[in-house]
Amino acid sequence: MKRRISVAAAALLLAGFARGLDRIETVQKFRDARQRGDLAAARALMAPDAHIWFDMEERKGPGAPWTLEPDDWDRWDTYFHSKTTYEDWKDLGDRVTATGHESNDFYRLTDWKPRPMAFTWWLDSQGKITGFMFHAMRDAKEESHFDDLKAWAKKAHPEELAYLMPKGRIDPSGDRPVRWMKLAIEWRKAAGLPEVQLSSREAQRRGIPDSTGGGGDQAPDPSGDRPQRWKKLAIEWRKAAGLPELQLSSRGAQRRGIPTVAPTTGVCPFHHSRDPSVGWASLGMT
Repeated sequence: MKRRISVAAAALLLAGFARGLDRIETVQKFRDARQRGDLAAARALMAPDAHIWFDMEERKGPGAPWTLEPDDWDRWDTYFHSKTTYEDWKDLGDRVTATGHESNDFYRLTDWKPRPMAFTWWLDSQGKITGFMFHAMRDAKEESHFDDLKAWAKKAHPEELAYLMPKGRIDPSGDRPVRWMKLAIEWRKAAGLPEVQLSSREAQRRGIPDSTGGGGDQAPDPSGDRPQRWKKLAIEWRKAAGLPELQLSSRGAQRRGIPTVAPTTGVCPFHHSRDPSVGWASLGMT
């Protein structure tokens, strides 16, 4: 009898452990789908009424609807090649937590070592993600020369700084990511700081203009209708160069008779990937 109870208890423990692994796997699949730009696959893992809580250690209030629609900060992340690595995955029953470490070109330009991020995903009994919350770990150390950059810009380019920080905070909209890159590189030169190896150096090496000083005056600006114009221009170039026709991922391109290709990895203006080089590479521009 005792052995039967022990076996049943062990089975329950194993089942609970398996469910925990399933929840972590669900969140990791969700993250992977977002990373490669497959929003349909990511949304299939979410509850229809999912919500998000910004910069909170505990959920307060109803949160905001979480639709995965790209916004200005997503475009900022794309331009500066933001990447987040995850560790310390935990299953806490109704939620999954992890610690994230973000890196991007803006952080590299300002010698910014941000605090780790704490992420929480809630899941329902059906295994669907119902909510997401994140915040920077308050007790972690953070280093940055961003204040030095602002102090220099206030004297050297006050109007530009006012444009980039209209309310005293970084505004990621429009052409501001491009202009931040240019300003930060100029500041580093003026301050006698060493040149930074940026993610966009690869694009520069292959002849795609960027603002790092070697491949052109500024990087491609992803704002407005520029992605569509770049696509049209690149397709015309391929025809003129006698290069083979491609299948591109954009449904809009399909409707307009522009051939399309299945997305691979990464979020870029060309197929909602995280890695702009994916869009360039698909057109043969890298």
